[in-house]
Amino acid sequence: MRRWLGWGALFAAALVLLAGFGWPGIRGRLAARRTRTDDSLLLDEPILPPVAPPEPAAPAPAPPSPALAALAPASSQRPARGGLPPAIPVVPTNAGSGIEIRFRARRAGTNLTGAAVEYSLELGNARAEALSELCIDIRMLTASEEQEAVLAALFAAPIDRPSVAPFELAAGTAVELSGMAILPREALTILTMQGRQFFVPMIAVRALGKTPDGKLVEATSVQVIGIDRGPDARMAPFRTDQPPRMFDTVTQRPHVRRG
Repeated sequence: MRRWLGWGALFAAALVLLAGFGWPGIRGRLAARRTRTDDSLLLDEPILPPVAPPEPAAPAPAPPSPALAALAPASSQRPARGGLPPAIPVVPTNAGSGIEIRFRARRAGTNLTGAAVEYSLELGNARAEALSELCIDIRMLTASEEQEAVLAALFAAPIDRPSVAPFELAAGTAVELSGMAILPREALTILTMQGRQFFVPMIAVRALGKTPDGKLVEATSVQVIGIDRGPDARMAPFRTDQPPRMFDTVTQRPHVRRG
């Protein structure tokens, strides 16, 4: 009996030591490893170093790059108002344009041919005068090392294929557009991390209008789209190594252009 009691006491002491030193340390390391693995595919700051756009220059714009050429204008739904006028020429961005852009991603993900973002867009005129020939250009791209150069080229080009027919917007009013931006799979920039493949969609919106005295005003907005994981969690990117899927729980954050 004394021998069994001795073995029992020794076994109990071993459990105490394991509980006090070994197991919590192992458990903590495993938990930390799980946290790093799960958070590695969450979006917070830009995951790729942006490339600064070229210095502004006066010469005629260069031909669009292949990356820019792949960004087909998004289709938007709105009653058409007549035919399309000639392309509005390029003008510098005007921070005081009075054009308000409020973008909201509703669904996003992948399908059999590529990626898509379903959206609604509210465009407001905060000016004291109407804007005519208002052109909207909505493009989808993906995060990459070239994203800043692509955005710079996109916003410097004429709007020759607007997402909707140009229209007039009275002072102090707003209009809501809805549509879907689509990017073919071959145009996606696929990123790889820890053996997982994914992409990060971005939506670029540009609005260009004309004041009654013929002045051109412009506003731009760029949003990064991700999967919504709740109010206290960072959004996640979209996987391409899994079956195609559209997510209803999506969100966005503004992208601050650099350069």
